Formats: sequence, C-alpha cells, structure tokens
Amino acid sequence: MAAPVNTVPVESISGKTASKSFADLLRDGDMCRTLGTKLKLEEAVKAYEAATRLEPQNAKAFEGLGQALMTLGEYEKAEEALRTAYSLDRKRGNAYELAKVLLLNGKEDEACDFFTKAGANPDVAAAQAKTELMIKGIWPSAGGKG
Repeated sequence: MAAPVNTVPVESISGKTASKSFADLLRDGDMCRTLGTKLKLEEAVKAYEAATRLEPQNAKAFEGLGQALMTLGEYEKAEEALRTAYSLDRKRGNAYELAKVLLLNGKEDEACDFFTKAGANPDVAAAQAKTELMIKGIWPSAGGKG
C-alpha cells in the first residue's frame, strides 16, 4: 500500500518503518529531543531529517534538527541546519540558536553578530549562552574551544 501523498517513510532506531506526516515528524522530534537521551536524540534527528525532506522550506524542522545535533555534539552539522533555519525564517530565536552553535565551533565574532541579530547584547548573550550550554553539559566539550 502506497504512503499518503504528504507523508514520508521513516525508519526508527528499532528498525520499524512507518509513513509519517510533517506534523507527526515535528511532534516526534520535539518529544524525543525533550527526553534528551542519546538514543532519543538520534531518533529526533531522524524525525527532523525526514521532516526537512517533506517540507524543505519549513524553518521549524531545521531548527529542531540543529538543536538536536548540537546536543549530540555534532556542531558542524548543527551549524548547517541552523543556518538553513535562519535563512528560511530570520526570527530572533533562530539567530540566537545559530549564535550558540557558532560559539561551539569557535566562531565568536560571527556568533556576536548573530546575538545582535537576535536583539541581544552580544557580550551578555555570549556569557548567558555559555552558561546555558554548561548547564546542559555541552560546553566546553567542543574540543577546548571557548
């Protein structure tokens, strides 16, 4: 039986395949990312990647993908996803998330530019972002950057 038009087949970590809609994929990704375990974050990445294939002009899917990848420590891929999210929707939240991953990638000057685009004082925002990343256990695991 063929999948409905606005769905995409997604294989879960357990190996099961199901056809899911964009809304289902975002919900699954958000739920898995919230749970935060490595396995759930990997499932979130799969859901968000499928959502980006289904609706490649939707910034929300790229934002979720970037946040999940950042938490997994895949900073270069996270930067790429968050740059796409920001290019699709220049909202302050996307600028702020991109700035955080730029800090993790050692690009402090560019990060400050994006903190400014997010409407924040770049020095204060950088310090707050580093603190947030430390609390989440992400900073300074970026190879000693920062």
